[in-house]
Amino acid sequence: MQDTFVTQQLITLAVTVGLGMVMGIGFDVLSVLRQFIRLSRTAQFVVDILFCFIMTVVVFSTLIVNNWGEVRAYVFLGLGIGGLVYYLLFHTICRKVMVRIVEIIVAVVRFIAKPFLWSVRLFTRVVRRMRGVFGRVAVVACGVRKKIKAKFHRKKKE
Repeated sequence: MQDTFVTQQLITLAVTVGLGMVMGIGFDVLSVLRQFIRLSRTAQFVVDILFCFIMTVVVFSTLIVNNWGEVRAYVFLGLGIGGLVYYLLFHTICRKVMVRIVEIIVAVVRFIAKPFLWSVRLFTRVVRRMRGVFGRVAVVACGVRKKIKAKFHRKKKE
């Protein structure tokens, strides 16, 4: 019986080390996205709180599934070790890969959006020119209308 208890605790420790690494990856994803998306301080605060809340839910739901939700010191130790291992071994490589992936996504979106933006600019130019032409026509028509009105609505001399 004691053997299974220790085995279960070692499995829980290994799972929490993995969760610590997942938390490190999640934090790097968040920081890479912040590099490309500028947020106000308030929005950054909200995103940080949401990240902490989501990671807490993930950790405790994993603990519920793995060891009936028992929170022990080795759980926090495993999370810390996992985060440290990720930071020391994989942080720089993963961050470079993530930055490159986001750059590729941005380039593809810009490539796809370029024809659409070009057509919007063309449409805007055409509308502006038409407005200019019709504006001149309206000015001329208004002048003609005033002349016609002046001819037909003269005051009669008595």
